[in-house]
Amino acid sequence: MEDKQSYDTKQTSVLSEEERRSFDGMTIDENGREQSEEEIRRENRAKTNAIFGGFRRDSSDQTIPGIKIFTISSLGWKGKLIMAAVAVALFSVLTFFGGLFLIGFIVLAVGAGLLALLRKLF
Repeated sequence: MEDKQSYDTKQTSVLSEEERRSFDGMTIDENGREQSEEEIRRENRAKTNAIFGGFRRDSSDQTIPGIKIFTISSLGWKGKLIMAAVAVALFSVLTFFGGLFLIGFIVLAVGAGLLALLRKLF
C-alpha cells in the first residue's frame, strides 16, 4: 500500500520566487513533494548554471575559455620565492626612485612658485 500524505489546502499559501529563495525551512513543491533548504539551493544553482552557461566566478569551477587563472597557492615553493624576490626588488626600486622623484617634484614646484612670484613683481 502506498502511503500518501494529505495537506490542508486551506492553510497552504504559495510563495513567490523571492519568498521561496529567502525562506528558511521545509517547503512543498507544486507536485506535493517536500523540499529541504539544500534541495532548493541545488535547484537554484542548476538554474544559475543554465542561465550563465556553466561560467562561474569561483576559481574552482569552470572559467571563460581562453583565460587562465594563477593563484599563489597553486605555485610551488620556488615560484613563491621568485614572486617574493620580484616584489622586494620592485618595492626597493620604487622606494629608492620614489625619493628622487619626490625631491625632483619639490624642486620643480619651488622653481615654478618662484617664477610665478618674479613675474608678478616685475
